[in-house]
Amino acid sequence: MVNKQLWLDIAEIIDSWRIFPRFMVIAVYGWIAWFTDWFVRWYEKLPAADRTTEVTAVFGIVIPAVFGLAVWVSKMYLDGGRKWDKEKPSE
Repeated sequence: MVNKQLWLDIAEIIDSWRIFPRFMVIAVYGWIAWFTDWFVRWYEKLPAADRTTEVTAVFGIVIPAVFGLAVWVSKMYLDGGRKWDKEKPSE
């Protein structure tokens, strides 16, 4: 026989740990670290003549845009989930 309350309690515990949002935040920050490292290494390999204003502008736009994505994902993580300071909804 399936104990529905047990499964609901387990689901609530998993939700309180927020496994999936944490995974998403870790994945986004990991990707940002990898992308930033790749972009800086690529830029440093360019000859001085190729380090034009356009490349520098891309560097100045892409990296802040990617970090903006990280801020958005972090905000979703922090604003999401159950508010534990409020009472449970009626069952």
